[in-house]
Amino acid sequence: MKSFLARLGALLCLVLSGFDRLRFRGESRLLNNARGLDSYLYQQHIRDVDFPRHAEELTKTLRRQTEQQARAHGVPLKPLNSPELDKEAIALQLAQAEQRTAGPIAVLSVVESCWTYRLRKQANGWVKPVKQPAKCLHYYHYFLHAQLGLCYVRIQSWFPFPVWVGLNGREWLGRQLHERGVPFQKRNNLLLAVGDAALA
Repeated sequence: MKSFLARLGALLCLVLSGFDRLRFRGESRLLNNARGLDSYLYQQHIRDVDFPRHAEELTKTLRRQTEQQARAHGVPLKPLNSPELDKEAIALQLAQAEQRTAGPIAVLSVVESCWTYRLRKQANGWVKPVKQPAKCLHYYHYFLHAQLGLCYVRIQSWFPFPVWVGLNGREWLGRQLHERGVPFQKRNNLLLAVGDAALA
């Protein structure tokens, strides 16, 4: 950015800094560590050796209810064969095809990296769930929010089911400017010009 300003600063009217992508992550404090998982299994009366079957049942329930809910509300449900695909673009294409302009617009599913629990034998001979890197199916729930614009909620389908929420800070700013009648020029995710820089 500094080298860009050094070369072209004389041609610029203003430089607007702000958030681009915002991501929030939520996890269960109980399920996110080994001692918490031990407590959870004790409360649920589940033996360590039975944990994989319990976790698999939870995954099946999450997947079934996610897909049933999408179909019940007419929200397009699309599996992706690569995590490298542009999910935002695909979600917007599905929304346009289905003429959805607000609320839920798409649910995408894709296999991505994750952290989950696997049974591993300990030094003392006991078998315990241990948190390890793996890959599993994730659901991306895309929706168009009146104030925030395009947002998503990403849900891991394997235990311990962390959740990510993502939104676009520039989209949010653009919608606020539009509501206040401030003219601006936008190209893709860039604001090229703003009628009221101080307000922006």
